[in-house]
Amino acid sequence: MLMHMPRKPGVLVMIVVAVCVGAYYVFVVQSAHVGGWRVYQGTARLHREAETGLRYLDVGYTVRYADEPLFACVRPRITDDPAAVTFDYQSEWPSVLLVVVAERDGSCYQARVELPHAETWERARLDARRFSPRKATGNADENGRLDFDQLSSRVVFYDGAGVTRPSTAFTNRLKLTVPVLARGAAGRTEVP
Repeated sequence: MLMHMPRKPGVLVMIVVAVCVGAYYVFVVQSAHVGGWRVYQGTARLHREAETGLRYLDVGYTVRYADEPLFACVRPRITDDPAAVTFDYQSEWPSVLLVVVAERDGSCYQARVELPHAETWERARLDARRFSPRKATGNADENGRLDFDQLSSRVVFYDGAGVTRPSTAFTNRLKLTVPVLARGAAGRTEVP
C-alpha cells in the first residue's frame, strides 16, 4: 500500500494497489476539509454574503456512491438546550438528503429531508421525532430514540435519493449554512 500526504493541510489521498490474477486495481480515496466541513464527494468552497454576513458552504457534487457520505459538518453550532437540527439552504435541483447524527455512545440516527429547488434561503428544521435509528449492524441505543443532550458534534449528509433509486446518478449544487443543534426555529420558511 502506498500513501501520499500532500503539503496542503486537511487533504489525504490514499492510493491502494492490489494484484489480482495479474491485473492491477487502483482505488483513489479523497476527502477534503473546508473550514468546519469535510467533503467526501464533490467540490466545495466557503462563502460569506457581503450584505448579510451569512457564511455558507457552496458544494457541487455528483453522487458516486449512494451509501457513502457526501459531506459532513464537523463543527456544528450547539446551543445550551438543543431540540432540533436546523440549517438554511439553497438547492439548484430538488433533492433528498439523509441527515445523520450520532449520540456519544455511538448510536446513529437519520432523518430524511426533501429539499425543493430554492434560489432564496429556506430553512430545514428536524426535531427528534424526524430521526429514526440508522439501519446498520451493531447500531443500538439504550432507549431507541434520539437524545439531543447526548449528541456528538458532527452532522453527516448522505444522498437520500440513492436510497430509493440506487442506480440513478444525480448531480446537484447546494448552499448550506452550518447546522445548528438548537431549541428555536423562528425565521425563514421551514421544510416540513
